[in-house]
Amino acid sequence: MIRGTQVAAIVGAVVIAAGMLLVPALSGAVVVADAAAEATRSIAPRTVGPGGTVEVTVVLESLLDRDEQFALVEDIPAGWGFTPVDDDADFVKEDGPMGWMWFLVAAGASKTVVYTLTAPEDAAPAQYTIEGVVKVSGEQDNPVLGDKTITVEGEPVERYNVTLVADPPGAGALEGGGRYAAGETVTIQMVNAADHSGFVNWTSVPAVIFADATAQQTVFTMPAQDVTITARFEAEEDTYAVTLVADPPEGGEVIPATAACYPGETVDIAATENPGYRFVEWTTTPAALREELADPTARETDFAMRASDVTVTARFEREEGTYMVTVLADPPEGGEVTPSSAAYYPGEMVDLTATENPGYRFVEWTTNTCGAQRGANRSHDAGDRL
Repeated sequence: MIRGTQVAAIVGAVVIAAGMLLVPALSGAVVVADAAAEATRSIAPRTVGPGGTVEVTVVLESLLDRDEQFALVEDIPAGWGFTPVDDDADFVKEDGPMGWMWFLVAAGASKTVVYTLTAPEDAAPAQYTIEGVVKVSGEQDNPVLGDKTITVEGEPVERYNVTLVADPPGAGALEGGGRYAAGETVTIQMVNAADHSGFVNWTSVPAVIFADATAQQTVFTMPAQDVTITARFEAEEDTYAVTLVADPPEGGEVIPATAACYPGETVDIAATENPGYRFVEWTTTPAALREELADPTARETDFAMRASDVTVTARFEREEGTYMVTVLADPPEGGEVTPSSAAYYPGEMVDLTATENPGYRFVEWTTNTCGAQRGANRSHDAGDRL
């Protein structure tokens, strides 16, 4: 089905566009012949107050002995709210005169359209009219018979807003918000809770009396003021801690370092080696969890969370032929050094950085390796911070 407001549908000789429906005859002139369709409208209720809603049902039947394109056009009272309820049309136009089009209706077949109309809240007492017609390509127009008037009685009723919110936001989908008159019975409902969230109860500002504040669907009487209704949710399950560590710590980085996850949730983990190291495998505590890793030897993998805290370790090994460089601050409180330790191949350039803490100044780099040049690297002096 196609629904639209500015869309034009052109099918054969029937055109719906910009609030009008044209049915040119196939031979260039409209053919006046026997009725091509019968259409009957029923309205319930026939009388409402300002802001009231009626349901409109139109049943049309093809009187042709051939399959043909049909269109129903309903010209509703200006300013009334329109809501489609049920139809099997191939195209529906929802502004201006309402339109429904069927690209092919079988000979003798019937179609049913149901929609609602809502009177404006300030509608004056009067009779309001719906005019309708069934149009068929190459045939004369067929008026919709049956009910056509709606009576609005009574003075406009002041209405107030009902606003529904979820706490926490996004925890569930709610229905029943809108505008209601004082004294009207309002039905509200929690229709869908987010994953791992359970509905607890309803609260309101200002306070109203719910038929059952802990029921997912309940009612209350509308006061003569706006009301905000809060649906409170809480986690249905506890979360458990995931802790990732690198072994040895200087071997590489792990992501995430920590996380809180629900049982059954998929946890993605990743490891990145530091220079001079290679990633070997993941190990777990409890050990049996390792069997649930998608690939224990892959740098990036995942597992299904258990109902317990878990520790996952990324095990690294030094590459053959590398040597450790350990960098210290003297005194330790004097500043920070980078890296604290790392593995390097002979001849590889090692970059060192020192950052003073307040009240200290950097003096020089020293080494405890016999014959090594004092300095950050061979291109820097011993007094350089970098």
